[in-house]
Amino acid sequence: MLPVAIWAEVISSDLRTQNAFQPGLGGGIDGFALKLDPAGNLIYATYIGGSADDLAFTAALDGGGHGYVAGTTGSSNNFPLKNPIQGTFGGGSGDMFLLKLDVNGQLLFSTYLGGNGSEFPGRVSVDPAGNVYLTGNTGSTNFTQVASVQGTYGGGDTDAFVMQINTLVMASSDTQTADVVALGATPSKDGIINIPGPTGTGIFGVATSNVGATGDITVTADTGDAALPVNLFVCQTNPVTGDCLQPLATSVTLTIAAGATQTFGLFAQGTGNVPFNPGANRAFIRFKQGTLSVGATSAALRTQ
Repeated sequence: MLPVAIWAEVISSDLRTQNAFQPGLGGGIDGFALKLDPAGNLIYATYIGGSADDLAFTAALDGGGHGYVAGTTGSSNNFPLKNPIQGTFGGGSGDMFLLKLDVNGQLLFSTYLGGNGSEFPGRVSVDPAGNVYLTGNTGSTNFTQVASVQGTYGGGDTDAFVMQINTLVMASSDTQTADVVALGATPSKDGIINIPGPTGTGIFGVATSNVGATGDITVTADTGDAALPVNLFVCQTNPVTGDCLQPLATSVTLTIAAGATQTFGLFAQGTGNVPFNPGANRAFIRFKQGTLSVGATSAALRTQ
C-alpha cells in the first residue's frame, strides 16, 4: 500500500501540525497538506501560505514519497519560496504556486507561476523520471512559455495551459545548475517509438531548452526498470536537418548554455520483440550535470 496525501484550505490558527515546514497560519486562508502512512498514521501536516489568501487545489505523490502541491496565492510578497523558477508575484488577483515536499514534509522547492492576470491550476502529476506536469487556466497575456505550441493569448477570460517542470535539480541544491526542459516527438506523431521488426531501429527526436544555468551535460538513454530487448544510442542533432553531429554512442557530453536550445536523437535498435505496453515499456532520455539529474523525457517503445 502507498501513503496518502491530503490537501485543502484552512482558516484555523490551531490546526494540528507535525513535522511542518510552516507551523502557523500565515494569514487569511492558508492551504495545508498532510500525509498519512498506509496504516493511517500522520507523517506530516503543514500550513502553506503567506499573509493573503492561499488555496491548495491539487496534490500528488511520486514513487519516492515526495509530495507536490499546486494552488493559487494572493500573497504577493511573503509566500514561502525556495529555489523558485519565478521569484516574484506576476500580478492579477492570484498567481499559481507549485511546491515540493520531502518524505517528511520539509520544503524542497516552491515557486510562483503567473503573469499579469490570474492563474488557477487544474491538476498536478509526476512521472517516473521526476518531471512534474501541471494543467490549469491563465488570464495572463504574458504567461511564461517554453517550447510552446501556441505563442499568444487566445482571448476570452482565460486560456488553458499545460506545462512540464523538472523539480529534481531545484530540490537538490541551492547552487545554480542547468535545468533542461525536454520535449520529444516520433515520426509516427503518436509518441511511440516503433521498431520495424525484431532487429530494426526506431527513432525518437528530442528538443531541449536549458532554463537554468550553463552546465556540462551528459545525455544517456535507458529503459527504466524494464529489461527490454533493445540497444539504445544517442547523438546531438542538427536542429534543421535532424542529422547526427557525431557517431551514435551510449552517451554524449556537451556544454549547454543558459537559455540555449539543443536537439538530440534517441535510436532504439531491436534485438527481439517488444510488446506494446506503454506504461511499462518505455525509452528514457536523461540529462545529468555530474551526478545531478537535470532533465528527462520518455516515449513508449514497441516492435511493429
